[in-house]
Amino acid sequence: MSAYYRRLTSDDPAVRGEAARAWSIWEGTTSKLFVDPDYVAHFGGDAFADAFARIEAHYFVHGAFLRSETQLLDDASKIAHLPA
Repeated sequence: MSAYYRRLTSDDPAVRGEAARAWSIWEGTTSKLFVDPDYVAHFGGDAFADAFARIEAHYFVHGAFLRSETQLLDDASKIAHLPA
């Protein structure tokens, strides 16, 4: 992840753009049960791909800003009273 993040934050616009488009198009392709070409095209747009991939990768690199890898399960009792 850290190696990919370095590509997404590279000073070289070509490196950054290629990495961002690949990340974003993959996300757009896999986020629906059936591939929607218009949706994927939106994800592949230069400005969207750059922002989307860098923000998402930033969260991954920083562990989603969770206290620990098990925080969501550890804190499940805090919302156990909510109907779901």
